[in-house]
This record gives sequence, C-alpha cells and structure tokens, in this order.
Amino acid sequence: MKTLGFTAKAISRLHRFLGSSLEETVSPNFQYLQNLFGSEADVSKAVKQAPEILLIQNVPEYLESKLKHLASFGLSEDEVKEFVRKRPRILIISTDKVQKNMGFFIHTAGIPAKILLTKPLLLAFSLECRIKPRYRVLKSISTMQPLNCIPSLSAAIYLSERKFLEKYVKSSPDATKLLEIYSGNSVDLDIIQ
Repeated sequence: MKTLGFTAKAISRLHRFLGSSLEETVSPNFQYLQNLFGSEADVSKAVKQAPEILLIQNVPEYLESKLKHLASFGLSEDEVKEFVRKRPRILIISTDKVQKNMGFFIHTAGIPAKILLTKPLLLAFSLECRIKPRYRVLKSISTMQPLNCIPSLSAAIYLSERKFLEKYVKSSPDATKLLEIYSGNSVDLDIIQ
C-alpha cells in the first residue's frame, strides 16, 4: 500500500483496519475501486480522503447503490462517476442524509443538482440544525431588506456559527427578528415555502 501513496497516518485514523482482512475485504475493495476510478492514483486519492471505503463489506453492491442514488437527481452515469472520482467523501455520507439534503436544496432552495455536486460538503451538514435555519435567515433578509443583494446560501452554510451570526444576523437592522427566525422561535411559514 505504501507504493500507492497510503500513509500510516491515513490508515491509522481507522482502527478498524486492524481487524479487517486484507485478502477478504481491503484487497477486493481496492480492486473494485480501481476498476471504477480507472487508475491507482485515483484510488489512492479517494482512500486518502475517505479511507472507510476500503472497509465496507460488499463494496460493489454498496457503491453501485450509491451511484444509482446520485444519478436519480438527474445526473448522467459519467457525471456521477466523475463527481465521485473528484469527491469520494460523498460515498460515506448516508443515502438518507444525501436524499434529504438534496431534496431541500433542489426543491426548496432552488439549487440545481449539478451545482450541489460541485460543493459536496453541503450534503454533509445537518439539515435541521444548520441548513434550514440559515436558509430561513437568508430568505428573511431578502424579504426584509429587498434592496440588498441576496447572500449565497452555500457561502452562508460554510461559515462557522459565530461568523454566520456576525455577518448576517447581528449586523442587520432586523437583528432581533432574524435571531428569532434563526433559533426557530418565530418563523413565518411563507418564508420557508
């Protein structure tokens, strides 16, 4: 594995490697990933970003299911494979979480799937604790202050809690109302729809 660019640090992040069978799990998974990605370099990159991939039982069935799920959002097979090749961490986010987050971003926030797949970290954030509250605040800002430009949802989601509150809530003339909306205490349901 050292010749493929794996480091002890990358593998040591997962104590489960110690209990995994090299012949029964890791090697077959590596071979399947090599067939999927096309090169050892791509597999090495994927495993560095998401070493858990090598430990999944029955990886072909698991990954085929993940790829089909991503394609269900209107992406071609080639687009999905290219996305996974570039951003393999998407494979370790639960299908349920991807489904809920993609559904919200596409149907509520109006962000196309192809855009979301360029920002896969968005799919890893908590829908209820981070995405929806920040969406409500940004939607409220666009309603309360229509002359201001509408902030980017993805940029707002990536910010730390402190920075988000400073930039979008505390600096607003409507700070008290926005804080209520953010905390979920006072929500106009028309804003969320």
